Amino acid sequence: FYGDSEDVSGSVDDISNRNFNYVWQNTLTYIWVPNSDHNFTFKGISESQRNYFYYLEAYGEGIAAPGLTNLNTVASPQFVGSRTTDWAIQSFTGLVNYGFQGKIYADASIRHEGNSRFAPSERWGTFWSVGLGYVLTEEDFMEDLDFINFLKVRGSYGTTGNSGVGLNNYQATVGFGSYNDIATIQPSNLGNRKLTWETGTSFDLGLEVELLEKVSAGITFFRKDSENLLFDVPLSYTTGHEEQSQNIGKLYNQGIEIEANLDIVRTRDFKWNVGGNFTSLDNEVTALPKDGNGEDIEITTGTRYRAVEGYEVNAWYMREWAGVDPDNGDPLWYMDDGNGGRTTTNNYNLADTYYQGGSALPTTYGGVN
Repeated sequence: FYGDSEDVSGSVDDISNRNFNYVWQNTLTYIWVPNSDHNFTFKGISESQRNYFYYLEAYGEGIAAPGLTNLNTVASPQFVGSRTTDWAIQSFTGLVNYGFQGKIYADASIRHEGNSRFAPSERWGTFWSVGLGYVLTEEDFMEDLDFINFLKVRGSYGTTGNSGVGLNNYQATVGFGSYNDIATIQPSNLGNRKLTWETGTSFDLGLEVELLEKVSAGITFFRKDSENLLFDVPLSYTTGHEEQSQNIGKLYNQGIEIEANLDIVRTRDFKWNVGGNFTSLDNEVTALPKDGNGEDIEITTGTRYRAVEGYEVNAWYMREWAGVDPDNGDPLWYMDDGNGGRTTTNNYNLADTYYQGGSALPTTYGGVN
C-alpha cells in the first residue's frame, strides 16, 4: 500500500450522492393582432420546482489484500454519515409584449414567487419590470442618413429578488453528536423567522447602432440598488452562536457596458469579423445598521471587508507591508501609534489592518473576438 493510507494498511472511503430535481412548467400564450400597426403577445407561466438530495458516506481502514475495496472487507470501520436536504420553489409569471409598426416595442412582466428558504410568513415575493425600445431608423426623418443602417434606443426598470441563503437558515436547529459515547443534542443554528428576500431595483439605458453595413456597436448604462441584503452577521459569543443570517443594509452596483463589431470582409460566401467588449463596474455599501451596543456592524474576514458602510464589497482589508528594517533586515508592517498616526513593527501579530484601496472584485473587464 502507498500514500496517506500506507500506515493503516489501506483504506476505503465510499461516498454516494443522489440528487433529484423535479420541474413542472405550464405556459399559456395568446397573440392578438388587431390590425397591421399593433400586435400584442400575452403569456402566463406557472412553474413548480422541487429538489431532493441524499448523501451517504462510510470509511474504514485495514485491507487484507489488494483488490478488496468493499467496505465489508475492512478490518476497522471508522466513520459513517448521511445527510438529506430538500427545497422547493413555486412561481407565477405574467408577460405582455407590444409592438407598433415595427419601430416601438414595449414589454411588462410580473412574477410572484415563493421559496422554502424563508419562513411561511416571509416566503412570497412579488417582482416586476417594464421596458421600452424605439427603432429610430424606421422613422421617415432618418431616411436621408444613409450611413446609419440601424439605430435603436432602449430602457428598462424593474425589481428583482435574491434568495441566496442556506436551506434552513430561518429555522432554529440543533445538532447531534456524542460525548464519551453518550448521545448529545446541542444548539446548531439560531434561526431568524424574519429572514426574507433581498430586493433590488434595476435601471438600464442603452443605444444600439449599425453603420455602413459594416460597423455595429452598443453602449449601456446600468444601475442596481439593493436593500435587505442577505448576510451572515457575527454575533456576541454570549449568544452561544457565531453568526445569524439577517437582512441588513443597502448597496449599489453601477457601470457601463460597451461592445463593438466590425465586418472586415462580408460576402455571400465569406465573412471575417472582429469585435470586442468592455465593462466598467463599481459598487459601494451605502447603509448598515448598528449592533446592540450602538456600533456600526462590520462584516469582515481576515483579509477583506465583506460589507462595511462606505466601502466596496470585498474590499481588501489587511496588514500593510512597510518594507525591510535597514538595520537588521527584519520585515516590517504598519501599526497605529496611539496618536492618530502610524509606526512600524517587526511582529506580524501586532500589526494593524488597513483598507488597501481596492477590492477582490474586478472593476473593469472585457474581451476581443
